[in-house]
Amino acid sequence: MAYKSRITNKYLGASFAGAPTVGRSSELQQVVNVLSKQFTPAMQKYGEAYIQNVETTAATKMNELYASGKTEEDIKQEIMSGTHPELTNFYAEEAVNTQYGKFAAANAIAKIEGEMENYNPFGTYNENGELIREPQTLEEFYKDFLPDFSNASKGYTAGFSSTFNEYKAKAMVVDAKMRGKYYQDKKMEQGSSFIVNEMLVNGSEDIIEKIKNFSIYIN
Repeated sequence: MAYKSRITNKYLGASFAGAPTVGRSSELQQVVNVLSKQFTPAMQKYGEAYIQNVETTAATKMNELYASGKTEEDIKQEIMSGTHPELTNFYAEEAVNTQYGKFAAANAIAKIEGEMENYNPFGTYNENGELIREPQTLEEFYKDFLPDFSNASKGYTAGFSSTFNEYKAKAMVVDAKMRGKYYQDKKMEQGSSFIVNEMLVNGSEDIIEKIKNFSIYIN
């Protein structure tokens, strides 16, 4: 007698553990997609806002301390002692280093301004007209006042550069104008000496033509 199974395909399909649940999987994936599109960007914006606030707070505090007359070493000691918790946050570190760099640039600029009388753009000559000190560029003069960046953090280097480069750019313009005036004055001096010598030696004959020729030469 043939045996007829009482377990139908209907029940097997409904209770079989390996049966695919296509509808349910699709619904879960939709939920995941919605969360990844809405929740993740929101958290990212929150994180960015938090970091920005920490950095801004740290920069403001650093400026306050520097303006009060504290040196870099004073500030470092106070940070190490926990006096300023807003400067010990992980995300505040870069802002703190950036401010250290800006402070160092301000100090370097102050020292440069105090030593500008020793800047020698045209060299020094003795009474015999012999060069006894080589002329220097503004950048060569600056070298003695710049810190060593070999072990500096990116924040420190960026902070120093942002402040010092602005000062340097303006100083280079002034330096270029000063050099231009100097060399123009030298030309005028040469021209005056030429005219006087020509008149003393050869008289005033054809002096106008000679002046024109000399002007072409010095230009």
